[in-house]
Amino acid sequence: MTPQFDVLITQLKSVHDIPNALTVETYRQFLEAAEFDDIDDIEPVDMLDMAIMALQDLEPEESAEIVLATILGDRLSKGVRQNLIHDMKEEALWEQYAEINCHADLFLAGVVLNQAFPKVFTYPDIGRLSLTITAINETAETLLQQTPSPAFLARLLANGMGERGLIIRLYEEQVTGTHFSAASSIIWRSEAGEPIMTDGELTRQLVIYSSWEWLRPLKEIHEFQATAHNDTSKLV
Repeated sequence: MTPQFDVLITQLKSVHDIPNALTVETYRQFLEAAEFDDIDDIEPVDMLDMAIMALQDLEPEESAEIVLATILGDRLSKGVRQNLIHDMKEEALWEQYAEINCHADLFLAGVVLNQAFPKVFTYPDIGRLSLTITAINETAETLLQQTPSPAFLARLLANGMGERGLIIRLYEEQVTGTHFSAASSIIWRSEAGEPIMTDGELTRQLVIYSSWEWLRPLKEIHEFQATAHNDTSKLV
């Protein structure tokens, strides 16, 4: 039986950060790269503020190199990072860069750099989507009781957007197939409440953070019906 869901969009709004997406250890790495003294004396709660101050003591381009190198590691060469630094001053690379597996981290880098140099680097903006999902049949109930995977959620959203959505246009075979390798680059973070059974219906609250490039078509939609499955699921 194909799993079927009713989906209600309870909120879709702009946000400019992902809570706790960067760790204290990341801030420590910024400070070390900026050659900041007495790092061990900094309280964890103050680590972000001190990292921003340390970055502000450098030229914006030098700070951008530190932030990109720290967050993206060896996924981008130094030459590529240098090219991106200029673009980050005016462009939303978390929507536009060719490698979508870098989008979430480019956004986080943009958040830090905008905090350090708000007049230099563009103000980051993504979508925060809140959903109420209701299982329509038993197969859907089984899936909804599991921790929602990026593949499941990306397929769910793709069904709601239909052909208007970029997900279907780019990844139709993955949406309908058994392996959605791009899903984790589309669903940047998801937060799921506990499944609740009310009047014989199983529902679950979810929150998704992602680029407006993926979420924009849902601005015009309030509710929809969808099918969705995890990777390697056997649909009967």
